[in-house]
Amino acid sequence: MINTIEQPVKVLRAPQIKQDGVFDFASSPTPPELASSFANGVDIYIPELTHFMPMQDPERIAALIFED
Repeated sequence: MINTIEQPVKVLRAPQIKQDGVFDFASSPTPPELASSFANGVDIYIPELTHFMPMQDPERIAALIFED
């Protein structure tokens, strides 16, 4: 069903941090293949940020969302 969405979709994603037995909320829950599931999806991987990227760099994230 997700592949029927035709609107452009940007998936901004941080690294998935693996820690044995510890759940880290900073780790990205977004799978790397999510963007490719959409008909017009684009994966934007930002390794220097975490799942909290809108709070870490709000201007940059806003610019990525609004750029064509």
